[in-house]
Amino acid sequence: MFDNILLLFAVLSMLLDSTIRLFLWKDMAKDKFKSFIYILFSVFPIIVFIHFKQHLTLFYLSYFILCFLQNIVIPSDKSNINHSIRTRFVMYCSIHLTTIGVFALTTNYTLPEVLTLDNIFLICTCITSFLFSFFRFSCLRIKKDIKFDIHNGQIKEFEYLYKFLNINIIYIFVEALLCEFPHALTTNLSPLLCSNLLSVLLISCYIQSLLKILNEDEAKNLNIELSKSLGDYNIKLDKMRAHVHYDSLTGARSRIFLIQEAMRLLDNNILFSLVYIDLNKLKSINDAQGHKKGDEYLLNFVTNISSRLRADDIISRFGGDEFVIAFIDSKSFDIGRRMLLINNFILKKSQELSIPMQISYGYQSSHGFNNFEDMFISADKYMYQMKKLHKQLNPKFTRIY
Repeated sequence: MFDNILLLFAVLSMLLDSTIRLFLWKDMAKDKFKSFIYILFSVFPIIVFIHFKQHLTLFYLSYFILCFLQNIVIPSDKSNINHSIRTRFVMYCSIHLTTIGVFALTTNYTLPEVLTLDNIFLICTCITSFLFSFFRFSCLRIKKDIKFDIHNGQIKEFEYLYKFLNINIIYIFVEALLCEFPHALTTNLSPLLCSNLLSVLLISCYIQSLLKILNEDEAKNLNIELSKSLGDYNIKLDKMRAHVHYDSLTGARSRIFLIQEAMRLLDNNILFSLVYIDLNKLKSINDAQGHKKGDEYLLNFVTNISSRLRADDIISRFGGDEFVIAFIDSKSFDIGRRMLLINNFILKKSQELSIPMQISYGYQSSHGFNNFEDMFISADKYMYQMKKLHKQLNPKFTRIY
């Protein structure tokens, strides 16, 4: 009866170890059928132990096969399979050998008795599986989002680790063979315990280092992705700013941009002059020749007038046929002379291109003003005075609103 209970506990402990590992690797547990097969394989070493008693080497070989079979049923990334098998095997067997050695030292049983008596061996196996499960569960609780994947590009970085694991695997099988021939061992079990405790310690340190390296690598990749996303965002932001600051049809500055720039100049007491321009023929062109021709009319106007402006000057489209120019560091008398030259140039171009281009404008210097609205109203008033003059000289001229 007691033997059956111990056997049941041994099976349950092996199942618990595999179940916790399945939850530790969350992506592996999506397929329920495969998960069941994965856990079912856990009893394989116990079956081998029952059929081949007193063979520690076969028990370890069966556990190694168990690790391999489970990774076949629910594999992770191919580059991680060998790494996972070796790490798992060395950790489990090192703890198992340590448990056997401690049990032999702290009881009246000799090492041959621990290995040959089924009950004692099953107790050691249960203790090992529970300790290993506790170790896994601790990792799961401490780091819920633990990722233990080694990518192909990282394999070279862990080359010496793989060599260390291979040496440990060979060492474990040699120890298992020596344990089956007690006369080959000295009566002092300290080397057996120390060597395996050292292996457990080294692998534990490695796992911590591995997690740190992988987390740093993940953070680095995340930083690269964030930098790329930020770069894409900045490109989109620049496009949005360009859309806000420029008129999409003519390429002139937007109303928002000119108002912001004018307010900045006023706040910094930088002298400038504002010119409010109205194109007089846009509606008649749209009605007679279509809006496409009207768009060409606007584009030609901006192109021609921009060629007469300085680099610091700003031309902005305020509405359909309304434009505002900000002449930086200019006085009213200077602006009057410049606008007369620009107006003559526009008329000349109009004749060359056979486009009836005519403008009315009014201007105002920033001297004595502290807000944009008052300057704009003043320039608009002078523009209407010029428009009245145009009407008197040309009775057929009508204002287009």
